[in-house]
Amino acid sequence: MSTGHQYRGIRFGFCLDLRLTFSTLTWSLALLGPVAAQGPLEIAPGSLYSVVRVEHDDVLNMRAAPNPRSRIVKTIPPFPGRPFPATGRSERVGSSEWMEIIYEGRYGWVNAHFLAKRELPGTAGTRQPQQEPQYFGRLAVAPLADGRTMQVLETFGFTDSNGVRWEVPPGAKTDGASIPSGLWGMIGSPFSGKYREAAVIHDYYCNNRNRPWRDTHRVFYEAMLSSGVGPFMAKLMYAAVYRFGPRWYRDKSVCWGTCAGDNVQIEDVVITPRFDSGEFSTIKDYVERFPNASLEQVQFFIEETTNAYNELDSAHIEGVIADERTGKTKAIDGDAPINWMSLDY
Repeated sequence: MSTGHQYRGIRFGFCLDLRLTFSTLTWSLALLGPVAAQGPLEIAPGSLYSVVRVEHDDVLNMRAAPNPRSRIVKTIPPFPGRPFPATGRSERVGSSEWMEIIYEGRYGWVNAHFLAKRELPGTAGTRQPQQEPQYFGRLAVAPLADGRTMQVLETFGFTDSNGVRWEVPPGAKTDGASIPSGLWGMIGSPFSGKYREAAVIHDYYCNNRNRPWRDTHRVFYEAMLSSGVGPFMAKLMYAAVYRFGPRWYRDKSVCWGTCAGDNVQIEDVVITPRFDSGEFSTIKDYVERFPNASLEQVQFFIEETTNAYNELDSAHIEGVIADERTGKTKAIDGDAPINWMSLDY
């Protein structure tokens, strides 16, 4: 689809990617600003980008090759549309820099002038391990009468890469419920094979909820690697529990719903998002395409490109909340859409 530009009441029919390629269109260059600096672009594979410098009623053309005359394979709406990953490939054509991206499952090339990188929040990069993570004790469990729940018989646990001990005491019960059931068909029972030890630790701390939910999901990843689970599958399982596993909040004042009234005080609430096979496929595709992406990049991809931080997300909510004005508490147990932003920020 071609795109034009309004300038003093005249609409020019040039495509955005074409305008910057021909140096003879100096008036267009002056209008849109300078092109990318000379020299190859440094693009980290898997980095997320959004469309900029495009009018709200216009689109950016994604082409089959880094050429303004190449076939259009997709059109991309401008910001605030959901971002998309770059493959890490770039090519200079004339005075313009082109980047290869993946948009809605398709590979294509776009003029880099119309892209802006979405930066990781906080400190970018991978958290550096302080020590080698390892298990301690021996996992011994016995099945209970219900045929699904297991009871831990001996002290067992894991020391993570920051030196934090994750101990599971004798008598603890585990049923694998902290692993989204949609994944069971891929790995089998959480108590089978190389996932067993990691699943027991994850289950116990998801039930206990005395440590942050992000740390609890991350130790699941480290424990899987220590159990011999391959890097791809460990990262995919981590991504799945990060997106669809339980999240919990305590003693937190939040703006719930429309915020038309008083804030709500969360006394103790656990929220379990609904598993969505379509979103899981999107996450799996990202992890497969970018095996070297850090956990922080995977988290960022999930938060930016799925409904994880969108009011459309649905989840099961269980716990106790309180009206901050009256102090009255209320037990909740049901399904509702969630505004994650009000909970995490």
